[in-house]
Amino acid sequence: MNMPIQLDLLKCAWENRRLSHAYLFLGQSGTGKRGVCREFAKAVNCQRESFPACQECISCHKIENNTHPDIHYIEKEKSDFIKIGQIHYLEERIALRPFEGRFKIFIITDAESLTEEASNCLLKTLEEPPANSIIILLANDLQRLLPTIVSRCQILRFSPLGRREIQAKLYQEFDLGELNSHLKEKNSIIRQFVFAKDMRSYENQKDWQKPKLRQALRILIGLVRDIYIFKAGVSCDFLINLDLTKEITLLSKKYSFADLNKIFLGLFWLVEGIEQNINRNLILDNLKFIWEEPS
Repeated sequence: MNMPIQLDLLKCAWENRRLSHAYLFLGQSGTGKRGVCREFAKAVNCQRESFPACQECISCHKIENNTHPDIHYIEKEKSDFIKIGQIHYLEERIALRPFEGRFKIFIITDAESLTEEASNCLLKTLEEPPANSIIILLANDLQRLLPTIVSRCQILRFSPLGRREIQAKLYQEFDLGELNSHLKEKNSIIRQFVFAKDMRSYENQKDWQKPKLRQALRILIGLVRDIYIFKAGVSCDFLINLDLTKEITLLSKKYSFADLNKIFLGLFWLVEGIEQNINRNLILDNLKFIWEEPS
């Protein structure tokens, strides 16, 4: 199984029993930091002691569905800051033994949003962390973090994928070795939802399970992204669906930026629906109307 380079490094540390007590995942939004966090949390708590994780045990399923009692997310509140009270919550939980897994994982998203008081409080925890806990900070900008916090974390950097890497990732996601096979599958999904919209294709989709639905939504999100950047005047070299340049040209004329924003939000809502185990027929029914004619 091909893994992101960051997971390869974490696997090496795990195999040599050299896991750090604190990591800083540094990179722009959309570079996979949160996904690597989830897969890392699965692996170190996998009941089959498998790295990468088995994806089949109870622990893996709970982490995938955000119901594992030892995985904690510390995120911005309505004020757009992570406050000291949230770090006090971390302190209280980190002092306890794991409920089910081998490690408690605390993931601080948008770590630049820590207030000064919260940063200083976190610093004390980083100085003397329990052996069975790992703190992971996700950040876009190193300069907005306290240097003393950075110095106590092992940094893993995340970079945006280029077009070739994105293309290779899509091949991996579909587990298709041949370019033509991948293009046929990818374009079939796009035709079903964007162009054809016939009831027979929707009936076939009712047999799709969660992984297939997730893949279809990723492909459609990638298409909207392509239409958006093409409409904004970005070079075709940056398109994910380079083979559909003609179709993307037509769609860029059909949909306004406001239309595309609405489609984006709808697709992301459906992705969230999959993760929250909303009925897949309901997801498909909503997906039928995402690409409706622009007003």
